[in-house]
Amino acid sequence: MIYLGIDPGASGAVAWVTGDRSQYGAVRLCEADAAIEAIQQYEPHRTVALLERVSAMPRQGVSSTFNFGASFGWCQGALMASGVSFALVTPAQWQGEMSCRTKGDKNISKSAAERLFPRLREDAGIRLAHWNADALLLAELCRRRALGVTL
Repeated sequence: MIYLGIDPGASGAVAWVTGDRSQYGAVRLCEADAAIEAIQQYEPHRTVALLERVSAMPRQGVSSTFNFGASFGWCQGALMASGVSFALVTPAQWQGEMSCRTKGDKNISKSAAERLFPRLREDAGIRLAHWNADALLLAELCRRRALGVTL
């Protein structure tokens, strides 16, 4: 099985991890072709995903809110068109389950991802950064939920 984690937004990503965690990686959502390929790279009946349910944030501008919602809708559409089963999860839910409540500090989720994926650069050829940390954590949570793994 393949487990996807999708963090929508301008700096979001699609991440994946296999059931045994032997393969994992992430691509930026702004690289639309690569993001679609990441969602479609495996058979839909062998792939499940967690998509972060986003909403407008206080003091966020109208244009930013519209773009954020458009990205969320694009992600939903890509998953549906690919036939991949998915569930929505709020930031508070997934951060609580992954023990990394950020309260807006992206360094907290980045540190959690570094602990879980210490060899990301060597194994997947990408550097762990703010753009991929949340998506990797969502993919890992998807894997844990599907396999019944608890912390």
